[in-house]
Amino acid sequence: MAEQVSNSEQATRERREIIVARAGERLLGVFAEEAAGIERGSRPTPLPHAPLAVLGIVSVRGRILTLLDSSALLGESRAEGVTANAQPPFILALRGEEQLALAVDSAGQLREICTDEIEQPTGAAAAVAHGTFQDENTQIIILDVARLFSVAVEGMTERRRNRLLHDEK
Repeated sequence: MAEQVSNSEQATRERREIIVARAGERLLGVFAEEAAGIERGSRPTPLPHAPLAVLGIVSVRGRILTLLDSSALLGESRAEGVTANAQPPFILALRGEEQLALAVDSAGQLREICTDEIEQPTGAAAAVAHGTFQDENTQIIILDVARLFSVAVEGMTERRRNRLLHDEK
């Protein structure tokens, strides 16, 4: 049974806004202050030898951003038919030093949540998420923008080492 929260308790709970966008079958959230905006998708310029999670680079409002595949960040393979140079429906530009953006299927909705309702992430989401938020029958994975780049390039060193070993043969 859900515990009821009084109006005074509700008023003192920390609330934050998130931008929610759909990527495949999942809903992803980014804290509003970590987002720079959502644009219609544009075809990324592929990067040679980029990891699976990197779709390429795109220009958004005069900034060159590395476009990431949300599914690959969550440990899934790319959706059938999605290639590094495919044009995503929307691009969610992120703030931060890494100059990143996410390829998403739907434009984001702004929602306000109570931070005490964010649960620990599990599975592959644990590497890239602050946590998950459950609303009715919908789960939103709230991404940790600061960890996206390191997860996106994880394993790249191993692939380079394997390629160098293969080239030496």
